[in-house]
Amino acid sequence: MNKLMPIEELPLSSRTISELKREQIRTVQDLILCDEEKLMNFRKLYYRRIYEIKNAVHELGFIFANEDISVLKTPDDYLVQSIAILDIPLNPLKALKSAKIYTIGELLSYKSHELKQIPFIDNFSIRLIKASLHAKGIIFQDEDNSILDERNHNIETYLSEENLQQPKEKIEILNLPNYLYCILKRNKINTVEELLSYDIMSLSKIKHLGIANIKKIIDILSIHGYHFEDENSIIFLKTKVKKIAKI
Repeated sequence: MNKLMPIEELPLSSRTISELKREQIRTVQDLILCDEEKLMNFRKLYYRRIYEIKNAVHELGFIFANEDISVLKTPDDYLVQSIAILDIPLNPLKALKSAKIYTIGELLSYKSHELKQIPFIDNFSIRLIKASLHAKGIIFQDEDNSILDERNHNIETYLSEENLQQPKEKIEILNLPNYLYCILKRNKINTVEELLSYDIMSLSKIKHLGIANIKKIIDILSIHGYHFEDENSIIFLKTKVKKIAKI
């Protein structure tokens, strides 16, 4: 399945499909160009339908425009995790909890066809539950591992494309204020790739590049879709500077 597949082939209810098509979303490609905020603005796309949509996309190994690839990662301790992390739509979620199924481990103790024994779980509900598991790279014991092959292929393709697109551009594309541009150039930082090879602590050691300037660089990079892996450590850096100032 590729990004041009019609949304009718996704595990979505007819009402959800109708609403998406009303908004001119007809393919997976159209869908993943949206973000959650945009989806929530659709007239009849209630929040519980967002679960359906996100799981259907993640099951294929695709992510939305504003998502990180980590959303497709299988939790290391998934067996003891609550089924709530699967974002199962409300009705099947209630049915599972009524059957005292609270963790992923308890859910996987069933074979997929045995879920029909649970009251209020119909065939479509089973499909939604499967999609929610597949979205995290998890399958029932009676399912074939090959079910996830396409998902894994799409993830690998995405990651390889991301690596090929690693920022080689010169820092001029960032339109930095002149004084920041000069500081970076003076320290032989000529490309976005070279800039992102730094961590926040290393940047803080560059002469004339204080916390305020680092924050400005983070904001500018974010506009262009780039991020430092440890950019949240700017909070720690601020705290550290405050302590030093008090001394």
